[in-house]
Amino acid sequence: MRVIKKALSVAVATAAFGLVSFGATPAMASGSGNCVSGDACLFYNSSQYGYGSFYGAPYNGNYTSDMKFGGGNGSGSGVQVKNHAAAAENMAGWPLNIYYNSDGNCKIACFTINSRTRADFPEILRDNNASQGWGI
Repeated sequence: MRVIKKALSVAVATAAFGLVSFGATPAMASGSGNCVSGDACLFYNSSQYGYGSFYGAPYNGNYTSDMKFGGGNGSGSGVQVKNHAAAAENMAGWPLNIYYNSDGNCKIACFTINSRTRADFPEILRDNNASQGWGI
């Protein structure tokens, strides 16, 4: 029982740290063409959630060159996510922040999407998004 409690404590502490840190990217839990609970589901098109291509991103970090849209009806399929997303659905239980710059830098612009909601990006972030982070 102690081993289970200790493992659970480590898992909870690790998850909590991940919500507030902006560090190394963990392995992808879903990826192109899949959006699951806990993900930021990024859409190639705005106001068309589920139509067009999407990408599930469950982590804090920069969008990389190997992250490409997939799934959906094909609009945008194969296009790099970085600087090409227009909307997102926050499928997690905490706020999602989308950043204009890499490394969670909000100097130019950033946008917060509340838990379990969908939103089009403001004009300055539409097709100008380089990273994301979870939390306040």
